[in-house]
Order: sequence, then structure tokens, then C-alpha cells
Amino acid sequence: MPRNPDKRPCSVPDCRAWAVRDSDPPLCAAHMPDSACGAPPGNRNAMVHGFYASTLHPDDLATLDEEATGSSLDGEILIIRVALRRLMHMIRSGSTPGPNPRRLEASDYGRFIGLTFQGANTLARLLRVRWELPDNPWDRIMDAALDSLSEEWGIEL
Repeated sequence: MPRNPDKRPCSVPDCRAWAVRDSDPPLCAAHMPDSACGAPPGNRNAMVHGFYASTLHPDDLATLDEEATGSSLDGEILIIRVALRRLMHMIRSGSTPGPNPRRLEASDYGRFIGLTFQGANTLARLLRVRWELPDNPWDRIMDAALDSLSEEWGIEL
């Protein structure tokens, strides 16, 4: 007797995976609609246990939403912006953040300014890549709409 007598195959043709329990029609996890897979809405596990949780300050983590903890390019861009904001704050204030702040030394300023330039370069590269992605047409659609309105109205938008 099988361990799970209710086990059913996926109903998608040529799929040999097992269906998710109680799915109707029987579908495997790969063929389930996006809303049925993954963490339930409101789950914050990635914020607490995710890749950046151990490296970002709790104040910075509070500014990030679920999008930033996923694997999307927009999330990475948001994290670089948070890191740049933190670097700029340390350079302006002259001390490190946190419960035990330390005054910055001359070598710290040089290192942090170099990191700021590297972060800005990385941010520019990621923004350029995002702009060139074919599956993220929103910016191009908005530009085309503004160009069309600009021509129609005869003003520069």
C-alpha cells in the first residue's frame, strides 16, 4: 500500500510531477497559479531571516518591503539605495550609526567615499540593465505616452 494513497499526478499534459495536495484541478507546484505558491500574504520571514537581514541595520530593514527581499532587480536597486543613504549619513555625521557610534577617522572617510562611488556605479549599471529588460516596459510606455501627448498638445513634457 502506498504511503500516500491520495497522491495524484499533475493534470498538465507531459508533466510527470505529483500534484499539490487538494489542488483542483490537480496541478504540481510548477503549474500552480502564482497566488497559490510561495509564502502567504503578510509573511515577513524573508525580512527576518533573509540574505540581507544579518548585514543591514534594523532601521534600514524597516524601510524595505517584501519586494526587496526577493530576487527581483528592483529589490537589489532598493538595497543599494539604502546602503548609499547609510554611507552618506556616516560621511555627513562623522560617526557610525547604531547604539555604540564611533567617530570616523581620516582613513574611514577615504574608504567610505570610495564605497559611495562604487555603489553609485553599481546603481547606475543596475538601472541601465533594468531599463533594457524587455519584460519591464513601464518606463518606456510612460515615455511614449508623454511623447505622444507632447506632440498632440504642442508643448514639451
